[in-house]
Amino acid sequence: MPSATMGRANFSIPFGKLEIASGLVRLGVQGRVLSKLGDAERLEATPKDVAVAFPLKGRLLGRGIGFKLHNGREYYFWTYAEKKILVTLEASGFNVSREARRPVKVWNALP
Repeated sequence: MPSATMGRANFSIPFGKLEIASGLVRLGVQGRVLSKLGDAERLEATPKDVAVAFPLKGRLLGRGIGFKLHNGREYYFWTYAEKKILVTLEASGFNVSREARRPVKVWNALP
């Protein structure tokens, strides 16, 4: 997720949280302490805010969902349930692409 202090923050299971409810998607970090660590931005968006949701293809076996907003910002959620999530997003009115993309930039401790 975009971060005010680190450029990008990467939280993995069980700390990342994705919620989809009737025309609204929320992506954030579980817990107040972790959400303040790295100043991770939360995503709360409607179908009007999201240009496209798409499957992610990361290094090795990494898979997930990407959200590209109309303002150009991208948010990523790493999961092996990407097909099910894309179907749910589409049913909730989000524009969904089936074409897998690589993330633009992911910050890790490894090069």
